[in-house]
Amino acid sequence: MVAVWGVAVGHINPILATVEYERIPPALRGRVLGAITAGAWASIPAGALLGGLVIEWAGVETTLLVIGACYLAVTAFGLVNPAFRAMDRRDT
Repeated sequence: MVAVWGVAVGHINPILATVEYERIPPALRGRVLGAITAGAWASIPAGALLGGLVIEWAGVETTLLVIGACYLAVTAFGLVNPAFRAMDRRDT
């Protein structure tokens, strides 16, 4: 299941990086990308701890189903969020 998730969401990071470099002004790029990276790396230990606690409490199968449902909800939210349509817009 994890391998399927990896293949399914593997294309997201290059798209996000492209949009970030297009949308963030060059003068703020270092601060914004630094904050994004720091937040992502800081959440890794918290996610591992939380995942372990949830597996202990609910079991592996339930945890994987819940994580899969969360992935699906976050991904599907892009279909109804108007901000995602603005990624195609070019500022002139």
